[in-house]
Amino acid sequence: MKNIVINEEYRQTDLKPSAMLQEYVALLQKDVTGMLANGPLQEAVCPACGSAKSVGQFEKSGMHYKECAGCRSLYISRRPTDAAIAKFYRQAPSKTFWRNKLSEATRAQRKARIIKPRFEWITDSTSEYLPRAEHWADVHTGQARYLEAMAAAPFARKTVIYPYCEAPSSGITVIDKPWWEAQVPKADIVTLFEVLDHTSDVPALLGKLKDMLNDKGLCFMTAILASGFDIKELGKNAKNIYPPDRLNVFTVAGLKGLLEKHGFEVLEFSTPGILDLELVAAALKEDPSVSASAFIRELALQGSEEARHDFQGFLQANLLSSYGRILVRQA
Repeated sequence: MKNIVINEEYRQTDLKPSAMLQEYVALLQKDVTGMLANGPLQEAVCPACGSAKSVGQFEKSGMHYKECAGCRSLYISRRPTDAAIAKFYRQAPSKTFWRNKLSEATRAQRKARIIKPRFEWITDSTSEYLPRAEHWADVHTGQARYLEAMAAAPFARKTVIYPYCEAPSSGITVIDKPWWEAQVPKADIVTLFEVLDHTSDVPALLGKLKDMLNDKGLCFMTAILASGFDIKELGKNAKNIYPPDRLNVFTVAGLKGLLEKHGFEVLEFSTPGILDLELVAAALKEDPSVSASAFIRELALQGSEEARHDFQGFLQANLLSSYGRILVRQA
């Protein structure tokens, strides 16, 4: 199983300018409270290992996070349905703000730092594991620029399932039904970029994924991980944990076990994040009362550039960053 380390640097503000991010978070909290937290909610066990044993952790926007006593994944226990979540992503003012303003304000950086590396990952890994691949299907993406790049990708067929944004008029086929209703022709490649994070019924999605993939087909996915350094250090103060985007925050062990339990072969599990220490430093600067050991506080706030770079490399190499990218194959 591969674990990729990436020697690259950029800052969180390159992708999420502080003022716009604060505006987005305020809108999001209002939308979650009004559209999701007070709607019909259902009890849930751990979406990774299925354990019903958990410990309450914290609340955000009226929704409560628990930590699984088994695999240590974080998850919202009383949760909205997938239908409610899909409606939220298409209609919530906060999501419109994200697509039309925040994402567009960082268009060049997102293309260079997110879209380009993901496409290189897809094309390089496909050449290695499935060079005959012809059909690529993407599930519930929310980035228009990503779909533009997908439309131009060198695959014979491209299908987008229920995008949360406007799709290009040519180059791809759009199925305007969510994953649980869509009838998708068999695909060689499926992409789930941070989709598991906001899926209410994770086992159902993975069952659908098996139906969608051809024999030996590949699925590329990304996720935010509860076993990552900044999530472990900051807990409730982690700014990248919020509903419904992070309905599920898996650990490496929890997600790997879940995928294998559903019959997928894990070809790569990497945590190539580069922002963990920066996120901790930002939280400590914003609120000095945030809990942190003396060692971490000094490293994050006063450590040399070389020490901080080496520490982030250590996190990547040991699967301890909170950004995960995973490649699985239909067994």
